[in-house]
Order: sequence, then structure tokens, then C-alpha cells
Amino acid sequence: MTRWFGLRFSGLVFLAYVSWLPAAAVTEPYFQPHYCKDAFTYAQEIAEGRQAEQQVYKQMKVLPDSSPITQYVQGIGARLIAYAPGYKWPYRFHVVDSKQINAFALPGGAIFVNTGTIAAAENESQLAGVMAHEISHVVQRHSTCNQTKEAKPNLGWGLADLLAGMVPGLGGVLAQKGLGMVQGLGYLQMSRTDEKEADLLGTEILYNAGYNPRGLVQMFQIIERKYGAGGAQFLSDHPNPGDRVEYVDKELAALPPKSHWITDTPAFDKIHAMLVQRHGVSREQAVSPAPEKPLARLANITVSKTLTDFQHQGYSLNYPDNWKLYGDSGSIVTIAPQGGILAGSGASGGQDQVAYGVIVDGFDPDQGASLGEATRQLVESLQQSNPKLREIASAEKVFVNGADGRSVELENISPLSSSTQPVTERDWLVTVEEPDGQISYLIFIAPQEDYRTLHPVFVDILRSFRLTEGSAQ
Repeated sequence: MTRWFGLRFSGLVFLAYVSWLPAAAVTEPYFQPHYCKDAFTYAQEIAEGRQAEQQVYKQMKVLPDSSPITQYVQGIGARLIAYAPGYKWPYRFHVVDSKQINAFALPGGAIFVNTGTIAAAENESQLAGVMAHEISHVVQRHSTCNQTKEAKPNLGWGLADLLAGMVPGLGGVLAQKGLGMVQGLGYLQMSRTDEKEADLLGTEILYNAGYNPRGLVQMFQIIERKYGAGGAQFLSDHPNPGDRVEYVDKELAALPPKSHWITDTPAFDKIHAMLVQRHGVSREQAVSPAPEKPLARLANITVSKTLTDFQHQGYSLNYPDNWKLYGDSGSIVTIAPQGGILAGSGASGGQDQVAYGVIVDGFDPDQGASLGEATRQLVESLQQSNPKLREIASAEKVFVNGADGRSVELENISPLSSSTQPVTERDWLVTVEEPDGQISYLIFIAPQEDYRTLHPVFVDILRSFRLTEGSAQ
């Protein structure tokens, strides 16, 4: 393809989510469950969990299995556990009649979901995301692993003491700490590492079960929007590992794209309506009582859920059908929403500048240069026309639909800046190696404050990007 810049950009977008793409075949999951050294046998863990389950029933108002709400949740659970890896625990799903947003898992497979969680969800994929997260805690045995890890250094127990259950009280060793926390709507408070593992495995379980895998992180965002970063019991028992949106999107980028997701169902709408009526709030209050004020710069930027296909002579990709494509099948291409490109002025030398969007082009590196070296040469070339562009993280190896690539995080000054108020821009550069040694690259561009809103679009565009087989660009 022709190697030239038709539009000047002032900056380019963070989003190195593809940096987690695995070196294995794309059918392999990125995240492999971590199994710790656990002093409990499977049978002992199941027994401990069942005793804890009985205690939950004594302390909380649990709906009967005959309840349509419970049966609905059990149906979702059955779909999810079919894709849970590892030991086949005897999973059981229960519903606690409480307005509080919370869910928790007991050792051995018992999972409890509050009615307040169902009422707060906007769709079934979000509810399923919470449940997949809890299933992941069971799969990875986080409760008993934590007890095993804490017992010996903190209490001086030996392995024989742990297995003998020498701590007095209901349920053996777990009861000493775990059951005391049932009253606080959590069996064992998880570490941030536990939470990240449950997020990643939960995302894969959602994906494999056919649900929209973004449902999990969307539910966490709803909870934070409703209660703040630490105001809900769920967030207290499930601490945010940090960068949850980013690492989940990196995980999604490692998974092959699907043409259809389960996001919402009539069954969810029926149960949800029943619960918001029971709790005495409107759907809007249950979902978002205090919505965030939208950023002014994004007010006129919309993203269609319908994608359109573009076929270049060297690649193909999909993009939102309400965004405009500049260029043709043999040239540099820029894809931007309405208002995403600013008309050139004196400060820009009369050239148009990209504030929101993606640029797709090619680059001729020095002959014989490796992909890593070629990427470095490209960054240096971009810096010549963008002197304030800087690399904020080293290039990382990625795979883009089977092609070898590199992902680089960059930062620049946005063309939205004024003389008195500079606007920082985050840019995401992804290079892909072509068969002839040249490289194709994509630069995703957005102001730093806005990239969280637009990064799912950028990830979807990248996941659709495929080099044209057998073409030399």
C-alpha cells in the first residue's frame, strides 16, 4: 500500500490491551487458572463448604429453590458451570433476599447472589458476569488456599493440624475465620490477586458460555457508580485490583471474535421487573441512581453497534458504520467519528488533525530489520512530525489474528489543546509484520480522559484486522 501520511495527528491512544495476546494458538485461552498448594482435599473442602452453607441459611433470608427467582439464577449457573475448568465441584446456586448488592462463593461450590445484585444489573450478561466471577473463586480454591497459606505462619499449625480441623467451632478450620464473616455478606475477603484471577477466568467462562464477556466489568462499573469505589459490601469483600477494564480488555483481545453474544433475555427482563418492584425503586434508580456527567468532548461522538467491513488491498477490518472512512483501498486510511477530525489551522500547518479515531498505514523499515527494530524505527519516524510524542511503555509482543505484532503505548498533546489548557492524548500503536518484511500499523487516538469510553471500539477494530493472505503491500 502507499506509504504516506495524508492527515497529521497530534497524538495517538494508550490501550495496549493486545499485549496480552498469547503466543499459543488463538484457540488457547490467555489466562490459565492458578492452582495453589492446598492442605484440604476436595472432599474436606466440600464438607467445610456444606457446613458453612447451613450457617448462611441460619443467618440470612435465602429464597427457596421453588422461587422463580432462584430457578432463574440456577439456570444461568447451569449454563456457566458447563464451561468451568478444573475439578467438577457440586455447584449450588442460591438467592439471598437483600437489597444490598453482593454475591459470594463458599468452598466446595455453593454460590449466593443477592436480589439487589439482580436488580442493579442492566442485562443478563452482567448478572452472569458476577456469577462467573464467583464460580472462578471456587475453581481456583481461593478460600481454602488462603486458609492454608495463613494458618502455618500466623498460627503455627502444621499440615496434620490443618487436615485434622483442630480449630474449635463449626466447620473446622474454615469456620474459625470464614463463618464469622458470613454476617458481613462475605465468606472470605479476597486479595487483589484473587480478584484479578477471578476476573480473568470469569471473563473466559462468560465468553465460552456465549455471554457478552464485557458483562463482568460492566457490572463492577455499575456498582462503583451506585456506591462509589468502596461503598458497597461487594466492593469491600472484592477489592478492585486496579486497571480492571484494561486487563479484561486485554484478555478479550486474546480470544477469537464471535458474531453473536447473549446480552439480554426476556427471562431477565421478567425477573428484573419483579425485583425492582419488590425493592420499591425504578429501573433507572436500580441501575444508575447517580449517573456520571458525560465528558463534553464526547457529547457529539456516538458509536454504532453495527459494524461495516472495509477491504484494503493489504488487509480487511470492521468499524462502526456511523464513523467515516477517509482514504481508499490503496492508500493510508483514517477512520473517525463525526467531529473526530479537526480542520487544519495555522498551528497545524494547515493540515487536518485526528483527535479521535484510528489511522491505518504501512511502513518500510531498514532491510533485514526485525519486527521489534522496525517498530522502533516507526516510532522515531512518527516523532519527527510529532515532536511531543513520547513512548511511555516499551513495545510488547502480540499476535493479531495469527500475525506477529508489537504493541506500544504512547502519549502526546491532543489537537483539542488550547494555548492555556493543554490536553494530554493517549495513543496505542500496533504494528503487524507482513510477509515481505514490511509492516502494517494501526494508531488508535483519543484524549487521555476519554480513552476509557472509546477503548472497547478500538479493541473491536483491532480484533477484526486481518492481513490479506498472499498480498505484498
